[in-house]
Amino acid sequence: MELGSSVAEVQELEELLARETPQDEIIKGDLRLVRDRRKRVAEAWVRWHEEKTLFFATANERSYAVERIRGRLRFGDGVHGKVPADGAAILARRYQSGGGLRGNVTAKTINQLLAPVAGVQGVFNPRSAEGGGDAETPEALLVRGPKTLRHRGRALLPEDYETLAREATTAVAFARTIPTRNPDGRRVPGWVTLLIIPQSDEPRPWPSFGLREEVRKFIEARAPADLAYAEHIYVTGPQYTEIDIETTIAPKNPDDAGEVEAAVRDALGTFFHPLRGGPDGNGWALGRDVFVSDVASVVERVDGVDYVKELSLLREGALQGERISVPDERIVVAGQIKIKLIAE
Repeated sequence: MELGSSVAEVQELEELLARETPQDEIIKGDLRLVRDRRKRVAEAWVRWHEEKTLFFATANERSYAVERIRGRLRFGDGVHGKVPADGAAILARRYQSGGGLRGNVTAKTINQLLAPVAGVQGVFNPRSAEGGGDAETPEALLVRGPKTLRHRGRALLPEDYETLAREATTAVAFARTIPTRNPDGRRVPGWVTLLIIPQSDEPRPWPSFGLREEVRKFIEARAPADLAYAEHIYVTGPQYTEIDIETTIAPKNPDDAGEVEAAVRDALGTFFHPLRGGPDGNGWALGRDVFVSDVASVVERVDGVDYVKELSLLREGALQGERISVPDERIVVAGQIKIKLIAE
């Protein structure tokens, strides 16, 4: 025990050690003692607590911080946080690893066993992996920083919920708040609906239950008490509006028709991706309309395309005009893409 521990605490610990019980471990607060078969203390472990930063830690505070992106474990320096004793063993009760955004592999990508298991012939992941996120870029920090300073850890305005969702985990790539909307989609005072999209290359990214719960719990701890107590914060994914595309194009070289068709399909898929699409390449906003001219420009910029003869946009099988109006709380994604090639 450290200097400063009360006499009562020391006496209680001595009484626990003196008891003739089959118990091998004795836990008192952050202290865990392991006894051998002769009831003598063989190991002494002291629990340290994880903090997001050590900047506010006191000199005698047993704290540590994890730089998850770099895979580093940081302890104090004697001023901000206590320094572990030289040669002290460090035991982690839980280990977790990942590869950031690149760890969000698609379905059936993980197909290798690291060690043989009796009776198991093969493995694969039936669903795409998610939850990984890269470190926040300096550009993103410049955008989020002033918002974080403004909300000061409390969700008061709609944009505060969006900022907190991104602070909860870097796996959140998109967040939009819809005040006074309940899970049934109705306008009801006293409810907040938060739409989130995870970091993903999937054509229609959708947040898992675990990600939605992680964000909800993080925000509830910083939301007004009446909303948090009533559990009136609903975290879900967006509603997508499919846009079908039919186009007729002429390749510059008919011999490259197959490669040109694949490139056009990829370009349209990227343009309609919720996170990396849109006219500016920064994703689609809720309720942003789609213009035929923007889509035609995407096709014309593909290498190998001579010109676009025809291009039509459809929604639910119905031919649209020069502009498709998107409801305020929906985001567009690519539907069926039909490409016809002509040689002229």
